[in-house]
Amino acid sequence: SENVDDVSVMMGTPANKALLDTTGFWHDDFNDATPNDICVTIRSEAADAGIAQAIMQQLEEALKQLAQGSGSSQALTQVRRWDSACQKLPDASLALISVAGEYAAELANQALDRNLNVMMFSDNVTLEDEIQLKSRAREKGLLVMGPDCGTSMIAGTPLAFANVMPEGNIGVIGASGTGIQELCSQIALAGEGITHAIGLGGRDLSREVGGISALTALEMLSADEKS
Repeated sequence: SENVDDVSVMMGTPANKALLDTTGFWHDDFNDATPNDICVTIRSEAADAGIAQAIMQQLEEALKQLAQGSGSSQALTQVRRWDSACQKLPDASLALISVAGEYAAELANQALDRNLNVMMFSDNVTLEDEIQLKSRAREKGLLVMGPDCGTSMIAGTPLAFANVMPEGNIGVIGASGTGIQELCSQIALAGEGITHAIGLGGRDLSREVGGISALTALEMLSADEKS
């Protein structure tokens, strides 16, 4: 609708709620939202309840289509096992993990077994598991982004909460997803572009973790001729 300026639709995870707050889409009703709830914000100068109703109807229809398998997800190949996934994408170099935190570390180790870099969108992973995963990845010459890594842009591909950015020669590394997005936006506004934007997760630069992934990311960007 021409009366709608912006719409935000996100699950009510802690990371998403923090993003809603920093991007100006927060509403106090979201305080009670759980990871199983959908948070919808509509930004409009027109105080018209009909606008909200129309958008909610469109959202419900889209969710219904996805549930029935008639939405855009129909074009995606769905697999349930690592072996099947690796057969479908034998040249894959990265696995994005988004499961409940109690299962994330085990899956990340399985990805490292297959020499895959890892982006862990999952949070609620123990500090001990994070250190183990990142230390093991570094020994193998691989990178673990996260846990609780919500933003990365690798070789022009936006992962999780990220934007399509112009290509350039600037490499970005950050522990804050919103910080990465803001910096990349400013780079684009200045007429430049990026090669990769590598998220670390909020604890990587802590004393306990010691910047294991930050060091690996720096080495990878230094070895990248385009950065």
